Amino acid sequence: MAKFYEIQIWGYGGELVYGRLTKEQFDFWEDNEQMTSHVWDPDEEDTDENPVSDPEDARYIGYWHDQDNIEHFNGADVGNARLEVQEVDSNEWPNKPIGDAIINDLDLEPLLKDHPNTVWDELDLDEYEDDDPLYIFQGMSIEKGTFASGVIELPNDEVFDIKKLSFSVTACPNGDRLVDILSYGTIDFDNMGGDTTGKGSDFQIFEW
Repeated sequence: MAKFYEIQIWGYGGELVYGRLTKEQFDFWEDNEQMTSHVWDPDEEDTDENPVSDPEDARYIGYWHDQDNIEHFNGADVGNARLEVQEVDSNEWPNKPIGDAIINDLDLEPLLKDHPNTVWDELDLDEYEDDDPLYIFQGMSIEKGTFASGVIELPNDEVFDIKKLSFSVTACPNGDRLVDILSYGTIDFDNMGGDTTGKGSDFQIFEW
């Protein structure tokens, strides 16, 4: 027999992308208030809100979430992230909870500071510099909800041990530190995705 544990991270965070722009894109959009409209719907015919809609135009950026030729993240920010672990009746959806949650509404930031199985990383844009100036697009959909959710299977005689959870935390140039679950012991964590609600957006371009 086996036991099944559903592990979730929820809170505030979002989808965050970093991409390299050309000089033509940067020069046109740097002080252009219509950039937000453009990256939300770049193919809308030329209007006051979207002055560039032709993909062949050197100034065209495109949909914000596709501007990820440097990096693409989706996760909760450590300072606003909570952990929940619940025993469930199966690893298939839908499943049913068994008893009360083993871990409920646990603030992740204090845990990860001393947690032995946390991989701390940083997106360092210096690594993408070369002889040419580095022009960056930074786009984020700010969201609230569940960012990671998955079920692990353990032998019936094994007790869930939070110390066996492994996490990764990536510090981003915008100040967010996005957290993810890597594994439980030797069991890889399969993130089945989350359920979030958009709360806003933030789009910026800058020279690095």
